Amino acid sequence: MLMNDEVNIIDEGSYTIKEIADNFFKFIFNKKYQKEFEAWPDDQKPYIGFVIGGYSSNSAQAETWIIEISGGKCNGPVMRRSLDDCGADWFGEPEAITRLIKGYSTNTFSLLKSIGIPDQRLQEIERIFNERLEAPLILPPMPIQDAIDIAYFLVDLTCKFSKYSPGAPTVGGPIEIAAITKHEGFKWIRRKHYYNSELNPKE
Repeated sequence: MLMNDEVNIIDEGSYTIKEIADNFFKFIFNKKYQKEFEAWPDDQKPYIGFVIGGYSSNSAQAETWIIEISGGKCNGPVMRRSLDDCGADWFGEPEAITRLIKGYSTNTFSLLKSIGIPDQRLQEIERIFNERLEAPLILPPMPIQDAIDIAYFLVDLTCKFSKYSPGAPTVGGPIEIAAITKHEGFKWIRRKHYYNSELNPKE
């Protein structure tokens, strides 16, 4: 990956997703976030999260890196899961998907702690819950169309959960989906259009 002070040029023959995540972190956190919120107290600086995923050059396995900026601090990109691990990740409004896939609420362990269950015991309970309650909806041999369909289902589930929960809905609007595969790269699957298809093609 060639670099100068203003431009990062990706060499298609030798890039890695980690290098892309590192360069994005330097841009978004070091150059933008810290400058924009420099005068803000740490406890008022906004939380921002990013997910960067794809295939490194000459790699047959995808990888995902997470950047979480909280309280004005960030340690840089963190690999979400190992290269041979398959699964789903969700952020933002996790309650509906957590209940469906994990089998418990995001508030389960804080509730158990509030009634006196010690932290060490909570860790054991969480391990048992994850082993015995998690719904195996995401599998390594899943066809790409099934992965696309379940992605839409989970986002739509979150939209409806938000809509019918008390208070103002926090998730909604048109659902956009893109797929990244080794041989076809990035492809839009479902996308909102502001113009007709002749001016705004699907790819």
